Amino acid sequence: MTQEEKDNFMFELDSYINETCEDVSDTLESNILNRINNFPQFYGSIPDSFKNACVRSAIEAYLASTQVMRDAIKQALERT
Repeated sequence: MTQEEKDNFMFELDSYINETCEDVSDTLESNILNRINNFPQFYGSIPDSFKNACVRSAIEAYLASTQVMRDAIKQALERT
């Protein structure tokens, strides 16, 4: 790959990540809150602040793993 092709690929990858991160974050939040709400016998006594912290932690973990993947791809491209 030429440097221009690598740069274009990274630009497209960044665009894709930016477009999808919000959707994935929303889905994670919805899934976590639905699970909590569907099992009140287990989660009913958990305060909302804790529920929100769970959601934030899941989203931050997803964003961090996405950044690690992006960085690994960039490093691989730099080595070729």
